[in-house]
Amino acid sequence: MTSGGIPDDPLSSALQHVLLAHTRAQAHLARSLGVSRTDVDALEHLMTGPLSAIELARRLGVSQPAVTHLLGRLERRGHARRAADPSDGRRVAVELTEAGRSAVVAHVLPMLHRLDELARQLDPPASRAVLGYLEGSTSALLDLASAQSGADVRRSTGDG
Repeated sequence: MTSGGIPDDPLSSALQHVLLAHTRAQAHLARSLGVSRTDVDALEHLMTGPLSAIELARRLGVSQPAVTHLLGRLERRGHARRAADPSDGRRVAVELTEAGRSAVVAHVLPMLHRLDELARQLDPPASRAVLGYLEGSTSALLDLASAQSGADVRRSTGDG
């Protein structure tokens, strides 16, 4: 621990570096796609599958009018579209277009290949240990987000 009580162990430091690198990667992706950082956040959520506009607003921590404006920007750029929700025809689902998915994948695929290569180098016990640490880290981050927003972020991200 540092004198301020902040953990400074190697794992915590490494995770902090990962989070900072993710922030830089998001900024690069936003510049490359000509969109905002919030738009990139939305694209990342939509990579997991279609969402309602309400759910996307909840995940992004923005109002429904703000997400409507964001979706208009993504639609104009050809990255996303609104379509009838297959499970409830009265609702609208937001999904990535093929062009949107391809644009994101083109930027992250080299990184994903590197991560896959690193993961294959781990033996099963090491892999389980890393997985446990990452799951615990994710839980801690979602707890922090929930506490700060007053909303149940864990539920809105599909975790826990």
